[in-house]
Amino acid sequence: MEPELKREMVGWAEEIIDRAKGHRNQKSQLQNLLQITTEESERLVLKNYLDYQAARKETGQFWEPIHEKVIQRFGDIEKALVAAEANTPETRSYAFQHFCGYMIRRYVFVSESMRDKSSHGRGRGKGGRR
Repeated sequence: MEPELKREMVGWAEEIIDRAKGHRNQKSQLQNLLQITTEESERLVLKNYLDYQAARKETGQFWEPIHEKVIQRFGDIEKALVAAEANTPETRSYAFQHFCGYMIRRYVFVSESMRDKSSHGRGRGKGGRR
């Protein structure tokens, strides 16, 4: 995978997860998507999964505001792979997995930052020291 595409994917992941701020304890949703990409490389199948998750009562609050953007970025990744003449099921799956990994990393960062801010002032910052 080209370094330029990796840089773009990191930026896209950050943009998407920054839209999901305020949704705590949803890392498993992103991990589930990552797991799906290890088994499936077809964008339309991933779209179907994300549409379903966005419509569900239990997961919709997390996915509804971001699922269309995730689907769009899967399409952008696929286009970049086509342009690089590297659009095979294996490379697509590999790229989708990386993109999901970047979203998970950003989600952890944002979640921990929010947690640190909410505990700030109560003597419970990083390391438990004041």
